Amino acid sequence: MPKFGPGTFTVGNGTAPLEVSCLVNSLTISADKDQGDSTTKLCGTVRPGAVNYTYSLSGNVDIDSDDAQGLFALSQEAKGTQLPFTFTPANGGTEASGVVIIDPLDFGGDEFGADMTSDIEWDLVGEPEYDFQGTRAAGVNAKSTTANWWENLVLAGDNVLPLAPVGPAVVPVPAPAAATSSKSSSSTSTDSAAA
Repeated sequence: MPKFGPGTFTVGNGTAPLEVSCLVNSLTISADKDQGDSTTKLCGTVRPGAVNYTYSLSGNVDIDSDDAQGLFALSQEAKGTQLPFTFTPANGGTEASGVVIIDPLDFGGDEFGADMTSDIEWDLVGEPEYDFQGTRAAGVNAKSTTANWWENLVLAGDNVLPLAPVGPAVVPVPAPAAATSSKSSSSTSTDSAAA
């Protein structure tokens, strides 16, 4: 079971994005579901409403207001900007990436002498992409290799669809020419004997 930390959180594009892992106290990517009303047809069939999901990145971070090029300064100067991010809750595990809309961090605190922190809830643009345990780094498109595994769980009425598990692609190897001609001869002999 994965644990939270040590991990990484970066914001920004380019070869040197802003690394702010040591400011993060908590961080979560959440999906918010919006489902339309179901409709019942004259025949009695119920058609469920359309389902849409929106994603957000929320948590709590320390306020690095003494750093002119830190996360606090970025949130103030680039507020409303869409920036790429990466988030790995546990090093060596699954990494999430996507585009987040930066909103300003709070400034101040609630308790004398305590670290100043700010809650965040930043909207994502579209969906996050998950790289399951480094498959992308290994040159494999994680989305395409895992896209259909869940089809075994799709319900058809009250039954699970009997789909075969998705495994590695099998490339057929052509039979050698000698084996092909031997098969053809054997087939011809059998046909002659049957006649």
